Amino acid sequence: MPNGKHHFDDLISYWKTLSTVSDKVPKKTAFSPMQVYKLLPDLFFGERTAKYNIRLRLMGEAVETAARNVMPNRNIFEFVPEPLWDQVEQYYGRLCSQPCAGHIVRALTLENGLVYDLETISMPLADTNGEPRFVLGLVDLQQNRDNSVLAHQGAFDANSVAIMEYWDLGYGIPPIEETKPIKRVS
Repeated sequence: MPNGKHHFDDLISYWKTLSTVSDKVPKKTAFSPMQVYKLLPDLFFGERTAKYNIRLRLMGEAVETAARNVMPNRNIFEFVPEPLWDQVEQYYGRLCSQPCAGHIVRALTLENGLVYDLETISMPLADTNGEPRFVLGLVDLQQNRDNSVLAHQGAFDANSVAIMEYWDLGYGIPPIEETKPIKRVS
């Protein structure tokens, strides 16, 4: 997996170059994995088909590791603890209703027993009708228990999310009180 958060910035920069629908949300048809081939190990692409249903259409090798070797076309919610379903569904709903980047950090214990910080950034893509129902994202998986964001919060519970926020990509963020932008991307 590439090291460092600068890959998040690389994906955001790429997203901003894609042709858009209604001057905001890039079209799914504009996305080409080969244009971001260096990010492919950490890339995921999903389609929101219904509540609690985001079908993985493309996953890099690092994403497969983070998702415990899941095969494409599986539902993301199969790998999210059920107590988090409502929170994660709202997160993706807000992300797709407002063209912004979503950022999550949570603990993940893999089958080998090691605890990781799982950090993701996600952005919407629109279908041919302009409906933002696709999600393009990047994963950063760090085995870093001693220096972990989560360890400092004592949150090594698979049912907890340490950070869930939205980043302004120039169009604002979802209008909810608990959301605050920590990063503006120019």
